[in-house]
Amino acid sequence: MLPLQPTDTFELSAQQEKQMLVELVDDVTDYLADEMLDTLLEMAANVIERKGIDSHSDFGSDLAMDMVMRLSVNIAN
Repeated sequence: MLPLQPTDTFELSAQQEKQMLVELVDDVTDYLADEMLDTLLEMAANVIERKGIDSHSDFGSDLAMDMVMRLSVNIAN
């Protein structure tokens, strides 16, 4: 999609609006991945530990990362 020009009207097609929404979702997903990864991993570790699993074990670490990745996919959809 080309950037808006000064002579453009502010009427957007449904396709343009959809593309802007897709870009916003991508930006939010990137933000979550970049800025909140450590926090999300810590929250996942807390959930795992409440279930009696050592979050520092290989299994616990892998499980926490899997949970965070699944959350990211759900947010993106």
